[in-house]
Amino acid sequence: MIPLGCILVFFSGCAALAYELIWFHLSRIFGNTTQAASVVLAVWMAGLAIGACCVAVRTSKPLRPMRAFGLLELGIASWSTALPFLLAAAQALYVAVARAYPDTYCAALLRPMLAALMLFPPTIMMGATLPILASSLRADQRFARHFGFLYGANTIGAVAGILLCGFQGLPNLGLRITNFVAVGLSAGVGIVALVADRRIRSEPMRSTGFFQPTVETGRGVLYVTAVLWGFLALALELVWFRALILVMGSTTYSFTPLMTATFLAGISLGAIFWGRAADAARHPATLALLSLLGLATWTWGSVCLLASAPEWYLQVLLRTDFSWMGSLLAKLLIATFFLVPLAVCFGIAFTAIVKALQLAGAAPERAAAGAGLYNGIGAAGGALAGGLCLLPALGTRGALPYSRSSPPRC
Repeated sequence: MIPLGCILVFFSGCAALAYELIWFHLSRIFGNTTQAASVVLAVWMAGLAIGACCVAVRTSKPLRPMRAFGLLELGIASWSTALPFLLAAAQALYVAVARAYPDTYCAALLRPMLAALMLFPPTIMMGATLPILASSLRADQRFARHFGFLYGANTIGAVAGILLCGFQGLPNLGLRITNFVAVGLSAGVGIVALVADRRIRSEPMRSTGFFQPTVETGRGVLYVTAVLWGFLALALELVWFRALILVMGSTTYSFTPLMTATFLAGISLGAIFWGRAADAARHPATLALLSLLGLATWTWGSVCLLASAPEWYLQVLLRTDFSWMGSLLAKLLIATFFLVPLAVCFGIAFTAIVKALQLAGAAPERAAAGAGLYNGIGAAGGALAGGLCLLPALGTRGALPYSRSSPPRC
């Protein structure tokens, strides 16, 4: 079950990040500013959180994990087929409202409404996929390790998806054809999951009612920790992306595929290689707190080193005769240096929180859903805070120190 699940979530993640990159390009009605991108990203993360919450909704029939996963993937493929046309209609509506009411806030208010209407259905389904597959780990004594494999495989697939889409799909095939390729991938994953469901006899996932967070056995503290980690992840990601763009330039290759892929790769490393540590730890929540300490320490030190990044970039260019591959290598090395340690901390913390929730008495799907829900809420808040508050108010130099509580003195 675990090998097949890892393969399926790999290709599911590959399609999901391809969708994200494609839809960000198609969502020109929301603008090209950091604030507009933050709104779209916040809607995306909120949809993932709602999807995680919906896993635990009451159902009258037992739910087979592989079957439910396959149906969700087919639903994502169906909505994604129509989304480019829906976005075109939304753009026409937005332009009409902006022209009819040029001096009001109607157009500004319409942005998040249209973003939610367009992106909530597929992102809700995406957010439900991983918690549903986690229900197959009910009797697994190595829950954190195997959940880390699923989460890590999904994230590695996301890395592959954004790199293939950004470097091959969009330049060579264009937006619409690349979108249809991603749709075909989602549909293929869904069909394979449905076929596998008929051959694999897995225990049905029985929901025990609506998702009701509780503070018993320390779960409330874990949920708060998940919110904090989600907030820090997206806030720091946005601020660091803005800071590194000043070094790398704002090209398509440097911003979206390369830095996002680097960040996601770090998350997958943390989830895969530290899942065993979460299983062995008596108190996995302690591992999450230690990761927070590591995050603060690295952020403090890396801010001091940021001023040297342009010189490093120039040195790599000089050694590679200013070639395109040399420029790409320099960007990759700098992004890896600054982003991967942060992302590894996030991957470790999320896996540890899921394991801690499971030890606190939550079923596997509820542990994954609860962590995903509150992490997504925090991530949506971090996207809005980073793009709409920290960067405009403090700038890049001020936002990085603020996101880890106090400015460094270097």
